[in-house]
Amino acid sequence: MELRLGVPAATLATAQRVVTLADDIRVPYDALVVATGVRARRMPGCPEGVHVLRTLSDAVALKERLRPGRPL
Repeated sequence: MELRLGVPAATLATAQRVVTLADDIRVPYDALVVATGVRARRMPGCPEGVHVLRTLSDAVALKERLRPGRPL
């Protein structure tokens, strides 16, 4: 696990499982949590199907899209 403070993420390539940082360093990942802080923001290149989960309304909307037996 690697923690990089003070270097913003620039792009997210989910198919390749790589985050490119603002300093052009590419960081591969097995699992990724995007914690944007006080307000939810989408990263450039963020694909459809990625959901914001901050409120009960967000959770209800996500629940409606989930299918039984599918992993999160």
